[in-house]
Amino acid sequence: MKTQRLFLATFGFMFCLPAWAQLDNTSFYKNRLDTLPEQEIGIRANMLGYFKSNEYFNRIVEGYTLPGFQLWPSVHYRAQEHLTVEAGVWMQKDFGSPGLRRVEPTLSLRLHDEHRRFIFGTLEGTVEHGVIEPLMDFERVLEQRLENGTQLILDYPRFRLDVWTDWMKYIFPADSAQEEFFGGIQGHYDIVSNANMRLRVPGTVQFFHRGGQIDAIPDLVFTMTHFSGGLDWEKYSPGSFIEKVGLSGYYLYYFEWNNPVNVFPQGDGWYANAFVHGKKFGTLMLSYWQGNTFLTAVGGRLYRSQSSNWDQLDYTEEQRRLLILRIMSDFHIGDNYRVMLRTEPHYDFGNQRFEYAFATYVHFDPYFVLGTLKKP
Repeated sequence: MKTQRLFLATFGFMFCLPAWAQLDNTSFYKNRLDTLPEQEIGIRANMLGYFKSNEYFNRIVEGYTLPGFQLWPSVHYRAQEHLTVEAGVWMQKDFGSPGLRRVEPTLSLRLHDEHRRFIFGTLEGTVEHGVIEPLMDFERVLEQRLENGTQLILDYPRFRLDVWTDWMKYIFPADSAQEEFFGGIQGHYDIVSNANMRLRVPGTVQFFHRGGQIDAIPDLVFTMTHFSGGLDWEKYSPGSFIEKVGLSGYYLYYFEWNNPVNVFPQGDGWYANAFVHGKKFGTLMLSYWQGNTFLTAVGGRLYRSQSSNWDQLDYTEEQRRLLILRIMSDFHIGDNYRVMLRTEPHYDFGNQRFEYAFATYVHFDPYFVLGTLKKP
């Protein structure tokens, strides 16, 4: 009980600070190579290593550990000024398990200019969409990193729009599974953006569909749709002990249409964040979640009102209230090598339970020039 009071008191103190609006996952992004010289060919040697331990003891999501790494070597070729091709092989290894869990070919064709890019094939997916965690589980970058389909990104100084479709499950005639695809529209507009402050309006529309007409199972076709919108404020003080502070708040709404199949066909939630950041101590972030019969197919498991535990799938909690503290430190060694440390304790009000997670990540993304091809 004393531990819980101390934890809540710490949260209360932090919440009084004029405190990223949302979780900063840019250290997990792959480097952009669209500005390399025309006709240049090279090799990208991407590696993401991780050890994440979730010490959870609740009936919505049980504890588990994710130890392993991903290798993603690829050949990168800037064929023309506005056309880039990248082909590679993505491999995933779990510590303590023989061999590789998955080996997948990847191919991205990118049409791009300074502010626009269209991608066919392997997308800039998972955390790179910039979607808040209740709608996009951070662990997808560890477990479901590849997204394949089409994507359009408009990226201007004060406006960004990401429109994508990820084809998750392909089926054949008389298949024993249903097809699945997932997509969305993620965008923001900066009302104010200068060296001292940024005020942003973010919004998301997201859908998950399961169905098909050629499968051999009687399961119903259904579509989950999510909306979110909010306000995101950051204040900058370069060179100070506290270099950046921020606040954000979001409202989320979910519903099913086309034959609802889940126990809760609609729901909503509120998600608020406050953070302080400094070079010497990293980032301290406080998040509060309040969900009401809220479900999601690809969002964070902690935020759902229905259990994701394989042996308790019928267990539900109509109300979910969580207070989460995130302690994050990112270390960049040049542009291509990054080490990230995270500790994330949280308090579950409904179950009166204190739980936590901790993780270490390493992300290497070097690029090696092989040469320049002659134009035909």
